[in-house]
Amino acid sequence: MTHRKRTHGLRSGLVFLLVWASFFRVSAQAPSVSARIDSASILIGDPFHLELEARTPSTGNILWPSLPDTFNHIQVLARGKIDTLSSGGSTLYRQRITLTSFDSGMWKIPGISFPVPGTDTSSWPTTDSILEQVNTVAVDTTQPFKPIHTIRQVPFSLLDYLSYILAGAILVLLILGLIFWLRKRKKPAVPPPPPPPREKPYETALNALYQLQGEKLWQKGEVKPYYVRLTDILRVYLENQFSIPAMELTSEELMENIGRVAVVTQQKEVLRDILMTADLVKFAKMQPWAEDHTRCMQQAIDLVEWTRPKPEPEGEKGSISTTRQ
Repeated sequence: MTHRKRTHGLRSGLVFLLVWASFFRVSAQAPSVSARIDSASILIGDPFHLELEARTPSTGNILWPSLPDTFNHIQVLARGKIDTLSSGGSTLYRQRITLTSFDSGMWKIPGISFPVPGTDTSSWPTTDSILEQVNTVAVDTTQPFKPIHTIRQVPFSLLDYLSYILAGAILVLLILGLIFWLRKRKKPAVPPPPPPPREKPYETALNALYQLQGEKLWQKGEVKPYYVRLTDILRVYLENQFSIPAMELTSEELMENIGRVAVVTQQKEVLRDILMTADLVKFAKMQPWAEDHTRCMQQAIDLVEWTRPKPEPEGEKGSISTTRQ
């Protein structure tokens, strides 16, 4: 009998130890949470801080709660980041939240639950509720009320506007500098000088004849080049002055075409003599006398002088006459 009682007592003690160890293990693995504030009493509108902490086993899992922006006359001003610290097989989570209230009174921060995945809401760890006293500014009602002050005029001070004045002056200088630089860079182009007045055909012919005369080609034995130049000067003159295609015509064709220009027709025999002498030199290799060279040159000069346009009489308008009486 006694042995049986002892055996039953040992069994009961062993069961108690196992139950107690299991309970301790479960409690050790359950997350613990807490909440505290740094000031239990504030003036209306002043900020205060709420610190939330949660400690869980390293293998545990917990969800962080999110406070609404406004609850029970209390407003959230700022939410700090969630700090994490792991040590000794557990993890500590911590967050600091800035709160305030604009309503005077005693307000309660309710308990905050931390969700644990896979468990019932009734088993979620929850912080204790906290009371916060919000006070108004003390008003001495024994003193008379004072009227509201009118708007005061602040005395003018140049120093208050000095930075604006300097900025404006620098801006004006920059604009003026930019304008000066642009004007200097884009100088108006100087117009080119007007072209010299175009030489008239008879002036060109006379200058060419005098130049040929001064070169003394026939005196150097260059008789053929002398007559080639002489006739070319006369042909170019007739073509430019009277629109006769003299450069494209033979001597005979040229003599036939000058009939339509009266002033040239008057010098027809002079022109024929020059062309005939030149053709004999160029094609028949004739060697004229010295006086023939001089005569042909003078005849060419006289022909140009004779056929040059006469200036228009003063007071009259019209084209330049090419007819001589």
